[in-house]
Amino acid sequence: MDITDRKLAETALQESEERFRAVYEQAAIGIVQVRPTGEFLKVNQGFCKIVGYSPAELSLLRIGDISYPADLEVDRESERRMLAGEILNYSVEKRFICKNGALIWTNVTVSLVRDISGEPSYMIGAIEDISDRKQAEAALRQQLKRERLIVAMLERIRSSLNLAEILTKAVAEVRHFLQTDRTIIYQFNPDWSGVVAVESVGKEWVQSVGTVINDSCLGETYVSHYKHGRVRAIGNIYTAKLSECHVNLLTQFQVKLTSSAIVHAIRCG
Repeated sequence: MDITDRKLAETALQESEERFRAVYEQAAIGIVQVRPTGEFLKVNQGFCKIVGYSPAELSLLRIGDISYPADLEVDRESERRMLAGEILNYSVEKRFICKNGALIWTNVTVSLVRDISGEPSYMIGAIEDISDRKQAEAALRQQLKRERLIVAMLERIRSSLNLAEILTKAVAEVRHFLQTDRTIIYQFNPDWSGVVAVESVGKEWVQSVGTVINDSCLGETYVSHYKHGRVRAIGNIYTAKLSECHVNLLTQFQVKLTSSAIVHAIRCG
């Protein structure tokens, strides 16, 4: 090979390396190089964006340090098989712990690079953020559960004439579905006073079924909203800008810092 051919080969190699570097740094997904012992060798900006760490910060960590513990077993078993030569690569869905403490779902595809003697040198991982898909799947599961709950309640109504039994089972199922501490059906009178007619409540909470409430604040301020189908979730009754009388009413039911979805059923007597 004369000097011209050598120069052409060197130029081609340099251009190839520059193209690879551009793809590596500008890829929309995360790409990492990790030692078999877990230390990060190289990370691209895509991965830094996913987990919220800088390259310098990641250089001081191992991949296991930012992996969700519950997902490590499957990941490590696949890694063991790849290092042993049983498989060439693997893909796994796992969660990373971001710098801000949040969990993010990803799909990770891992391949192994061996040195000239055939020994494991490092692993290349391609990491795709799938949190939107996971949220959509969770929402779909909730929708299906909600539909099954409604169908079961309608079937119970058709097959039973015992209204008290129907409502008792309904509030228990709704509380289980919403994962709340208390679910009630509140019966209003024509003057907007009322009584807690049916309740499902955890053992550690005081029962309120049968409690009569004469609260003008509720009727004057809130009832009209709920008559038109309003459903509201309150994260903190003390910062939600509720009227004082409404806060006092909720504290009677041991609602303090976090109240889940409060659903009011209007049934005037």
